[in-house]
Amino acid sequence: MRTVVRQRSADRRLLTVGSMTALVLFLLVGTGCDEEAMPARSAAAFLDKMLEAEKTVSYEGMRDLVWSRESGERRSFFFAQHYAGGPTLVQSTGHPGRRRMLRPWVLRHGILYWLADRELLLENYLITEKGRRTVFDREGVVLEITSRYAGRPSIEIVVDTETNILLAADYRDYRGKTTLRSGFRTLLIDPELPARSPSQGRQRQSSDVEKWKQSRSQGVPFAVLEPQFLPDGFVRKSCWKSRRSARLNTMYSDGFAWIQISLAVADPGSPERVVKQSRCGSRTSMNMVLNGVSVRLVGHLEPEILLKVLGSLAVRTES
Repeated sequence: MRTVVRQRSADRRLLTVGSMTALVLFLLVGTGCDEEAMPARSAAAFLDKMLEAEKTVSYEGMRDLVWSRESGERRSFFFAQHYAGGPTLVQSTGHPGRRRMLRPWVLRHGILYWLADRELLLENYLITEKGRRTVFDREGVVLEITSRYAGRPSIEIVVDTETNILLAADYRDYRGKTTLRSGFRTLLIDPELPARSPSQGRQRQSSDVEKWKQSRSQGVPFAVLEPQFLPDGFVRKSCWKSRRSARLNTMYSDGFAWIQISLAVADPGSPERVVKQSRCGSRTSMNMVLNGVSVRLVGHLEPEILLKVLGSLAVRTES
């Protein structure tokens, strides 16, 4: 059956699923040196030190976030207070020139949320040391984390040589273009932080990502679809139902990049296999109806790859 694709991004073009055969916030370039990928053991130890630092080091400071879009850059500032072994409280000052501070909130999954599955990340990504850089008078080692496969997003980070906390980060999309960069403008290590209220202590640790997404797909009023094709290195990480609806969500990841597929009952009379595609920054979204099921796929990979995943959907056969 032929499938029509309607794309709403700037470079509108038609794609056909039937014809195809073939991954909150927070998280800057180093001086020249011989670049060399770290051995797996050294890379793993470095990541472990970063994770341990979040448990043992308290800090506070102002962070600068810059989003890069086709229309230009958008900058915001955030004041962060991190409690050793506890939550990170975030307060936005908004855009430059804004005087009013917004109400603080808890950074739910922590600043190192992308290290939720360290083993999978190390299996699919290489870590390369690129020298040193100073971020707000603190020396940091520059590390580049890139996929073993072409067409995947990457991240360059600056890690404090003394405390191992994350000083800055530069996120790049599957084309190698920077989409978000972040770094401290001010930083104080081991400050006297105010006492936390009980509600401020409620934080979902990054290591618990699997636990809070383990609800089963029982009781949904539609046939559950799953892809028969996933890009190399991707595995199914979690499946959960939305709290306020019967929508079923499944997350797939290679340790850094991700694909999320959401399913719900389609509206009566919705055209089948018509794909509507849109893009926001590095994120591509695709929507279509298949066998009466409304499908939404979102990912940070090449649209052609995401379309192949979408075109491989079939009714889940497992119990």
